[in-house]
Amino acid sequence: MVFQLSPAEMYQLLAVLERKLPGVKFTGHGPAHDKFMDCKVQDGGFFVRMGQTGRPIIPVPIVPADAVRIISLLYKQILANDTHLCASDLQQLISSMASMMSTSTST
Repeated sequence: MVFQLSPAEMYQLLAVLERKLPGVKFTGHGPAHDKFMDCKVQDGGFFVRMGQTGRPIIPVPIVPADAVRIISLLYKQILANDTHLCASDLQQLISSMASMMSTSTST
């Protein structure tokens, strides 16, 4: 299954993989808006599920060594999209966003 993240979703997924958020869920993807993906921190790694209406859910456990490679790809793509940022700027933005998201979900 192919799943393309929006720029905002890349930031959110990065926050989960850096353990700043416990999980995220993205819905309404694909031409028919019937695909979803979620990612959660779980048992020393991460657990991703991808699905599409009428198809079986695809479970994807991610071990830390693989998470590092995904984190690296996310940094590379976000920094390519937002060329005015450096890695430390991105880390600060991720922390700020995660803090805001944690506050909004706990109220």
